[in-house]
Amino acid sequence: MQKPKFFIVSERYINYLRSDECLTNVCKNKDGKRKYVGTALEINGFSYFVPLSSPKDKDFRIIDGKKKLKGNSPVAFHLLNKKGELIASLKIGNMIPVPRSELQYYDFSKVSDNKYRDLLNKEYRSIVENADKITKLVSVAYRQVQLRILVNAGLEIKSELPSYVKDMVDYEYAERKCLRFMQMQNKRSVYEEDKADVLDLTVNPELGRT
Repeated sequence: MQKPKFFIVSERYINYLRSDECLTNVCKNKDGKRKYVGTALEINGFSYFVPLSSPKDKDFRIIDGKKKLKGNSPVAFHLLNKKGELIASLKIGNMIPVPRSELQYYDFSKVSDNKYRDLLNKEYRSIVENADKITKLVSVAYRQVQLRILVNAGLEIKSELPSYVKDMVDYEYAERKCLRFMQMQNKRSVYEEDKADVLDLTVNPELGRT
């Protein structure tokens, strides 16, 4: 298995997806000096960008008056430092397929801000250490969204889907939009030739059957 890498996604592609009313849950690119960074993996022949998110209140729950970190789920995988403290989350529920032409490798070793570079390094190490767990959760997420599509089409499934599935990106719809973008940009050949250079984790959607 290849080691993960960090990437950023072009502004034009993010805007292209978000202009579709069915994909408004695609995360915006961040403004300011810090890039909207994530890792990349392969699902169903597509390069998927999984965005990183800084710690939020919604990552925690209150139990007996104390703040406790929620468990990992197909929505988000929590990245921890050596002290077990939350430093970031991988937003699996918001991952998107991205053409190779719109993915740019992000070399965080060249970041001038020492504090930010150190944070990225810690996030990177956590992703490497938990690569297998992340892969399995991504597989579950992809499968759950597939099942949601079947349910929305009126078909019955064996078990009820978790409530969070309704808020996840429609991956298959996003894949069709991705292909449409590549057709418009005439970049399909570039995508096929360069795909192997950017993929970090290979995911089999069938692993995530619920």
